[in-house]
Amino acid sequence: MSLPNSYKGYRNSYTELNEIYFWTITINEWLNLLKSDEYKAIIISSFQWLTEQELVRIYGYVIMPNHIHLLWEQLK
Repeated sequence: MSLPNSYKGYRNSYTELNEIYFWTITINEWLNLLKSDEYKAIIISSFQWLTEQELVRIYGYVIMPNHIHLLWEQLK
């Protein structure tokens, strides 16, 4: 069953619009691909673009070498 304003993701889970979620994104096999500040800047730039387009509201995030924690709300 699909709920209105929901997204059914790969993990057989869903998110609803206008709800705040704590999300963890991990890199396959926990590789340290985000060790470089250059890659972190790309992620931050992407977060800024999503916010400017009013697609999401980001309350906080932590970028570590092999995963990201994100506190966010999907708006559209």
